[in-house]
Amino acid sequence: MKTSIILLVAMALAATSCQQESVNPEQPTTPSAQIQAGVGTTISIPAGVNENLVNTARRLTNALNAGNETESTNAFSENAIFDSVGRIYNGRNDIMSRFLTPEVIRARGRYTETRLTANAQNPNVIRIEYEFRTSSYSERFYYEYTIQNDLITNVLGRYI
Repeated sequence: MKTSIILLVAMALAATSCQQESVNPEQPTTPSAQIQAGVGTTISIPAGVNENLVNTARRLTNALNAGNETESTNAFSENAIFDSVGRIYNGRNDIMSRFLTPEVIRARGRYTETRLTANAQNPNVIRIEYEFRTSSYSERFYYEYTIQNDLITNVLGRYI
């Protein structure tokens, strides 16, 4: 009996000393990537992209990634419009109740930024490309955000 216990303890010690930190192949390891706990992956803001617009858009995706319905709702203006691949949602309550709450928050979806670009024609518009994952699927798309007074007023979402 003593021999079995000693053998089990020795095996446990050997196993823990051989463990290595696991690397998630889905997380970028480039120096420009900034990993923020509980928020997903954000990328550096390129020159020419308005940082305030990016921060407003990130306020939404950070809240969605955290499952925070109230903060997600508050990122939108009251009369915001969201066009998700042709499905139109009018007003922040409609956006949340018919789209983001059931399809993102309840699905425990997670947005990971892959690219940021400015809109040369409209300084209130930015485009952020994402990889979106749940436990059962992933997809790539972009959101083109129109932002005024630190609130999202319009989103155009399309698959890449």
